[in-house]
Amino acid sequence: MSTANLNEEELFKDKTAKKQHKQISAEQENASDEQGKENDIIHEMILVSKQLTEAAKEPFPEEDAWCTIGDIRYGHPTAPLLLRYRTLMWMAAHPPDPRGERMCSRPAPYKVRLETQDLMDLFKVSQRTAERVIKQIREARERTGLRWVTVEEFCTLHHLDEDYIQKRLHEFFLMRWNKIKRNIDLDGDKK
Repeated sequence: MSTANLNEEELFKDKTAKKQHKQISAEQENASDEQGKENDIIHEMILVSKQLTEAAKEPFPEEDAWCTIGDIRYGHPTAPLLLRYRTLMWMAAHPPDPRGERMCSRPAPYKVRLETQDLMDLFKVSQRTAERVIKQIREARERTGLRWVTVEEFCTLHHLDEDYIQKRLHEFFLMRWNKIKRNIDLDGDKK
């Protein structure tokens, strides 16, 4: 073998070793970033917990609560803190997947997004109250990209049974659909 071939082999081995080193360091960096995010979430949970106990000590007249959903009384000083704390718990339990949400089969009547009309139907509240509830949930999440609230997240934050809420949402959808269907005859013309 010539010395030129040896040098090429050494260069090749050196390049592969450098690539492997870069891959290992990138994996370690990603792992440390994830641990850092988890630590940030835990640290913020502790701070919110302290604020929550302080806010709960303050006196509050019950008539100032403008809506009660699940065990959260909106209008109470602890409501935004409780939402934030539960959101942090949600984020710790469901870290964001870079690949997006898993694709899987769900039972037939399934709704992902919770809208104002759904809250109005479910809890018999006004449109403005439903908008305020959704706004407070969005503020508790502190997300910029995804602006809508999922049914799963809403049920988790308010300690509600998701299956029951999905069933009720499907019932309200069918009621609205039947009203629309009654107004359209077979030709597609409105009555």
